[in-house]
Amino acid sequence: MFTSLIKILRFGYPYKTFAFLNIFFNLLYAFFSALSFVSLIPMLKVLFNTNKNDFVEAEYKGIMNIPIYVKESLKNYLSKRLEDDVESTLVFSISLVIMLFLLKNICNYLALFFITFLKNGILKDLRNATYN
Repeated sequence: MFTSLIKILRFGYPYKTFAFLNIFFNLLYAFFSALSFVSLIPMLKVLFNTNKNDFVEAEYKGIMNIPIYVKESLKNYLSKRLEDDVESTLVFSISLVIMLFLLKNICNYLALFFITFLKNGILKDLRNATYN
């Protein structure tokens, strides 16, 4: 089983660029996916919350707490903008969410695009090796 996998992976060596591009765009997809949902939460809390005076300064507590820091920072930014102008805050938050979802879907498309070259190239080489 393991030797068969090694033999198949040897056919993928000429297509390693496509494999790395797929991994890169999958990582970007995961990042934008998490960020898009993190951006939804503060927007909904600020827009539909009646208690708007709860400004808590966001503290950076290390790399493991970055989602919490980004969520709190975005909530504070939207709360401060909401006091000034409600319409522009709504336009900004909707634009941010649309942009993040668009970037997420573009990265997903590119990841699938590059994995197709890898898959089809390996299948073509296997077919050529089998019938030649």
